[in-house]
Amino acid sequence: MKDLLQKSIELLRLHVLKNLETVRENENEIREILKDTSAGTRTSVLSGKYELSKKLLKENNDFINMQLTLINFINNHKRIFETAVNLDPIPPISPSLLSKEECFEKTINNLLEFEPGHPFFADDEFFSSLLAFYEKCENYEKCAFLINSRK
Repeated sequence: MKDLLQKSIELLRLHVLKNLETVRENENEIREILKDTSAGTRTSVLSGKYELSKKLLKENNDFINMQLTLINFINNHKRIFETAVNLDPIPPISPSLLSKEECFEKTINNLLEFEPGHPFFADDEFFSSLLAFYEKCENYEKCAFLINSRK
C-alpha cells in the first residue's frame, strides 16, 4: 500500500511538472503575441492563453495538496505500514481474469504493464485504443513506448 501511495505521489508530481511546462510554453507564446502589434485577434488569443494557464495552475494546486495529504498520511500512520510488512501480501489478481475494459483501466493507470505477458498485448483493437488514449492525453513518450513494445 505504501508503494502504491508513493507511486501516486510521483504521478501527481510528474503531472504538475507537465502542467508547469505547458504554462511556460504559454508564457513564451504570450510574449510573442504581445510583440506582434498587427495581431487583430490578439485579445481573444491572449485571453485563451491566460485562461489555460490559470486552469493548469489551479489543477497544480489541487495536485500539490493531494501530494501533501498523502505524504502526511504516510508519515502520520507509519506504524500501519511497519506492521503491514509482517502480513502476507495480498495475491495479485490474475490479469487473465479481467475483462478488456478492466485491463484497459489498469493499463492506463499503470497498474498493469503493457508487455508481452499482458492479456491483450497481441490484440490490435486494444493496442489502438491505448494509443488513441495516450495521443489524446498528448503523452507521446508513452505512445512511442507502445509502438516500440510491439516491434
